[in-house]
Amino acid sequence: MLGGPGMCARVANGGALALKAWNGVFSNAVALEFWTYVGVVGWEGTNATIPDITVSIGGDQGGCAPVRLMNLKPTMFQPKCVPFCADYWWRYRVYLPVFGGAWPRSVINNPASFQGCGGMSSWQLNQIQFRHDGYGGSGDKYFCLDNLSLS
Repeated sequence: MLGGPGMCARVANGGALALKAWNGVFSNAVALEFWTYVGVVGWEGTNATIPDITVSIGGDQGGCAPVRLMNLKPTMFQPKCVPFCADYWWRYRVYLPVFGGAWPRSVINNPASFQGCGGMSSWQLNQIQFRHDGYGGSGDKYFCLDNLSLS
């Protein structure tokens, strides 16, 4: 996957691909970035398929406003193989104020503009979840994730 470690999972309805870090990991961060596999996209992305997953951040005391992956716009794409490949990954960059209720495609890139969400300070946030909340059907969702980072 993109030349580094990544993960793929089958996520059942109500389940999640969840990651937990340490308190303070979101302090001074601007955005959450990640790549997801979209498969063989065809001509100019016409056959692109991404699972209808919900992205959320939170802490030990609860979660923030979730955002559907389908409501985000990818910022970059990259083929899995080179040359002549139609097997693609897409990168997403989600600015942290989105998890506080800002519009999903907004660009708010000042670290001072995100002080936390869900009643928690940015210091208390320590979790990222990619959840299957039932959008797009209750069947299992197949989801691949790579190069997850906070910037």
